Parts: sequence; C-alpha cells; structure tokens
Amino acid sequence: MVLPYLVTGATGFLGRTLCEELHHSGVPFVIILRQPPPATFPFPFILGDITERHCLTSSGPFEGIFHAAGLVRHSQAADAVAAMHKSNVLCTNAICEYAASARIRVVYISTSGVVGCQALSDSTSLATESSPYCSKTVAGMPYYEQKIYLEEL
Repeated sequence: MVLPYLVTGATGFLGRTLCEELHHSGVPFVIILRQPPPATFPFPFILGDITERHCLTSSGPFEGIFHAAGLVRHSQAADAVAAMHKSNVLCTNAICEYAASARIRVVYISTSGVVGCQALSDSTSLATESSPYCSKTVAGMPYYEQKIYLEEL
C-alpha cells in the first residue's frame, strides 16, 4: 500500500503550488485543513488542527510531511506574536515530534526572508542553504525570528 504525504498550509501560495505539482506528478497526498473548504476544492483533505498532536496520530499513517503552514502578522502586539507562536512554533514542534515518533521525514518550507540578506546589496550574489541567517536584519520582527528559530531546530 502506498501511503499519502501530508501537506500543511495548502491554502497558501507555496502550499497550493506544491499540491498542484504533487497532483500533476501522481504523488498521493492529503491536506489537513482547520475548516471545510469550498465544494470546488480539488484535493483530498482531512479536517483538524495540526497544533494538536492527536489530530496527526489519528489521521495517519503518512509517507512524509510537507509542512508549509505558517501565520504572518507584521505586528509586535502581544496577541499577534502569541498567535504566530502557536501557529508557527507549536505547530512545527508538534509535526516534528509526530514525524520522529512515526519515523517519517518532514520537508519544512520556511521563508526567503531569513537568509541571504547580504545578497540584497550585491546583485551578483545568490542566497543558498549555506547562507547565514539575517538575524540582525530581522531583529525585532517576530515572524522572521520564529522562522530562524525553527530552521535551527
């Protein structure tokens, strides 16, 4: 039996594009959503909250996880930071803990805003996976600070 991949963040820009590519490539996958999608939603889905680990364990097993979910708030207000922390940090931790216990891989899709900031001043430079984080540039920006934290896990 071929197991499906779990995709988070499928209603966002990157997640939706990923689902289209998986679909066109014939890769089995299922999306996890917090709310029912429109009737015209083209992909298989399950309903659940990925910050709750029991939702992952009762929905599997999976071949692996593509984790593209994230919450962006360009605010430093306490409620915005708390909402981002729940959605970004707690959710990613729950997914990684589940994946470790299920012995499956996670592809974490982050943001380009945390690496390669030095390339902005030099048009001949390209950011790569070995580029340093932009910790100084994003200091005081909770969304980007959380993404750096998660990439360093």
